[in-house]
This record gives sequence, C-alpha cells and structure tokens, in this order.
Amino acid sequence: TRKLDINIQNRNSNEKEQTEYVDEKLLEQYRYYHPYMYKRGLTNEIIERYDIGYDKVTNSITFPIRDITGKTLFIAKRSVVGKIFILPSSQNKPLYGVYELDYSKADIFICESFFNALTLAKWGYNAIALMGIGSNYQYGLINQLPFRTIYLCLDGDNAGRNGARKLCQHISPGKIVYEYLMPEGKDVNDLT
Repeated sequence: TRKLDINIQNRNSNEKEQTEYVDEKLLEQYRYYHPYMYKRGLTNEIIERYDIGYDKVTNSITFPIRDITGKTLFIAKRSVVGKIFILPSSQNKPLYGVYELDYSKADIFICESFFNALTLAKWGYNAIALMGIGSNYQYGLINQLPFRTIYLCLDGDNAGRNGARKLCQHISPGKIVYEYLMPEGKDVNDLT
C-alpha cells in the first residue's frame, strides 16, 4: 500500500487563509432520505458513505463538500424540481469526493457532476466531480493527488469537450490520461 501524505494548498495565496468548516450539527438536520436520491440511482451505501441528505426548506438534495481530511467546507444543494444548483459563489470550488476516495488504487475518474461521480463510485471506481468543467485551482488540486492514471469522463457536449481539453493541458507530465468520449448530449449516468 502507498502512504498518503498530501499537503494541498492554494499556491496563489501569499498568506495563510483560515478555513472555516461547517459544523457537524448542520449536517444532522439534512440526514433524510428522499425518493429523488433513488430516482438518480443512488444506493443506501452511497448515500451513507457520502453523507448525502435532503433539505426540506429548499426541497434540495444536499452534498457535503469535504476536504481531503474529511472536514466539511460547505454544503452544495441540487433542487429535486428542475436543474437548480446552490453553491457558494465567493470561493474556489474544491473537488467533490476527495475524502471518500480509495487511495490504495492507482487510478481516478474525473467528471462534472455529483451524480456522475456517485454513479462511478457505485460501480466501484474512484471518482471525483469538478462541479462544472474545471478551474485552475482544481487543476492544481488534481495534480497533487497521488493517482497515476486519470480517466476523464466529462459530458458529451461542447463544454465537456472543452473542459477535457483544458484538463489535458494542465495535468502534470508523468500521469497517464485517458478520455472517454461521451456520445453527444450524454454523460456517465447515460452509460448504465
């Protein structure tokens, strides 16, 4: 097994930022199951492992976004009615799912959405979500992860193809990168 020793920090920051974490008590208020979770193919094991919940007030599925140590940075939400996402706009988006990864494996799958990453995890793969098509901040975080082989599974549309191209340009040399070319208009969840 490989020893995990990762120190992820923002290289663009000249001063140490004090990270504020979400109190675990806030997560407790969302620990409900909702039929939409199962409609999207989630299993109880995945729901528990990723601590996915339901916010009755906003009628949204909740996704705790954790850092590599397991501390919750913020809670992202996705409406169960329509395609509305609630994410903080003032901070760099981290990578969804880094805490839950199996660091004894040599590979990782990168996709755009929570549900894509969770589908891959359900199938037994290491997967993270960019919560979009990626940013310079996220490229830096990816390059610090200890995985040698990277599989890009971005959506089959112009944004996904452009995102995959940019990722390829920013991934460190020495890593092996494969890209799954999704059919037009499709994503990982359509591959079932």
